[in-house]
Amino acid sequence: MSGFSKVEHKRGFLRGRLFTAEVNMRWRTNFLPVACLMLVVAQQTLAQRLPVDYVNTLIGTAPITDKEHLGRNPAPGEELYSGTVNPCAMVPDPAGYLCVGPVTGFDGGYHVRGSGYRFDDATIMGFTQMNGEYSDENRLLFMPTVGSVKTNPGSRTDPSSGYRSARDPQSEKASAGYYSVFLTTYGIKVELTATAHCAVHRYTFPDSRQANILIDLGNSRPAVSNASVSVVDTHTIEGFQTGGSSTVYFRAEFSRDFSSSGTWKNGILANNSSEVTGTPVGAYVTFNATAKEPILVKLGTSTISLADAAANLKKEIPRGTDFDATKEQARTLWSQILDRMIVTGGSEGDRTNFYTAVYRMAAGPKYSWFPFYDANGMLLARGDDWVSHRVASKKGFWGWHWGGGYWGSGNVSSLVGLYKMGLRDIDAKAAYQDLRNQAMSGGGAAGQAYRHYGYIPADSGVNDYVNRSIGLSVDDRALSELAKLTGNDTDSEFFLKRSQSYKGLYNTSLGFFAPRRADGAWILPLDPVEPHAEDIYREGNAWNYLWFNTADIPGLINLLGGPRQFAAKLDTFFAGTYNPKLPLRDLTE
Repeated sequence: MSGFSKVEHKRGFLRGRLFTAEVNMRWRTNFLPVACLMLVVAQQTLAQRLPVDYVNTLIGTAPITDKEHLGRNPAPGEELYSGTVNPCAMVPDPAGYLCVGPVTGFDGGYHVRGSGYRFDDATIMGFTQMNGEYSDENRLLFMPTVGSVKTNPGSRTDPSSGYRSARDPQSEKASAGYYSVFLTTYGIKVELTATAHCAVHRYTFPDSRQANILIDLGNSRPAVSNASVSVVDTHTIEGFQTGGSSTVYFRAEFSRDFSSSGTWKNGILANNSSEVTGTPVGAYVTFNATAKEPILVKLGTSTISLADAAANLKKEIPRGTDFDATKEQARTLWSQILDRMIVTGGSEGDRTNFYTAVYRMAAGPKYSWFPFYDANGMLLARGDDWVSHRVASKKGFWGWHWGGGYWGSGNVSSLVGLYKMGLRDIDAKAAYQDLRNQAMSGGGAAGQAYRHYGYIPADSGVNDYVNRSIGLSVDDRALSELAKLTGNDTDSEFFLKRSQSYKGLYNTSLGFFAPRRADGAWILPLDPVEPHAEDIYREGNAWNYLWFNTADIPGLINLLGGPRQFAAKLDTFFAGTYNPKLPLRDLTE
């Protein structure tokens, strides 16, 4: 939070505790890694704009173009990781899943256009109601057009072959619970907002007797295996779309009667048809539109049934509720979270970055993993009551884990952090016994090697062996804390001692954590600047993983020769030039 002079926590958050630099240091000592909460209580409030007004969800949707920051990235033949978030409209509801936003193409992969949208793409193919981050979900595609009906979106390289539209990036707006854009090909203003399970689209067409709204159920991620759409009456359409292992049902109600409608299958239009099933299929409705009367589409969804989709629509957007009321409701829900933190100082850009980051951190649909990765972040964003209920109900996360895949550490530290912050709905004793069993006999080949050697040897057949070794030491340190909290003092000493085993990978002549074989021999030379994808380190280099063990900062200080040497090394890390021989797009400066 560089640039901020003060941060105030409101509404009794975190049980009224004050977060200062002194307390933050104590957390480090006790291994409660709530990063960067250098917070003090202040009495000032923002004079003009409210916290919710600073959220800009277009942040993160475009690739870095500044050569000064790119260094030699991306590697030849690759694209930078970008387009992994969608500027969709959504609400902070843990039970919700809607993320109503634009899509520019489904040809990306994982970290590159994984959300289906990237700001620097020139055209938009439509607006989907559910948008994931890693190429996993873009469902229920709607698109307004003018003129003859087209049944496929075309491509980014050949947009005129389909119903795509160019857009005006200068008029594109994305805030908490709201998105809008102007489609220049058709002269249509599109606005989107959402509830937990419903979407509202507002389309302002130019004067036209052929103003269309397309529902393309054939284009989706995951790929569609079956779909159906039915024209119920002159202002209602419903259907479903199956892809992967799940089905999404929908009911769309239009604010006025359409003048004509039809369906298509395999690209062949069937005017006046009221039903079609299979894939690829879709439907269209046409209006005699005027610029003075926007057309609303109220869209209820469900993963259960058509009846449930209709019930969600009736409950969340009652008859008579207009677009602006739904938008304001979403804004209010986000304000209840963002108002927890009032910052002063810094620039307008600093505050925009800060509140947008809190918004992303608190986004409900994306935290099915909670609290595997970011329990403390969710606590910061949502408050202890929400977190306590979610943990106690054991819904929406994978359980407690010693060891966590290619990074090494699991979520033991999250459990300890939550418990020490006062969340007592956690059955800490049962969790400890489960985690102890995992630490003594679990973790697969990585855990077995770690217990036998004190580190994971380079020749053990396990990838990412250096950082995974450090990560397991982090979990052991957290488990030592949990053992002490639950009255298992002997175990606490055991895991505390074992957590120091990460030091066996520190090479004093190199000044970094380095790989060793099972016989103890070092694998050198090692260039600490060169990045690694998934061998010695996971998506990083020796410099990155030098600071990985936040559980034992005093121990790391001693390894580096004391406070002065530690500070000098840290300064070099931040001030030095990153110029690897072989760039890796996972690792940019």
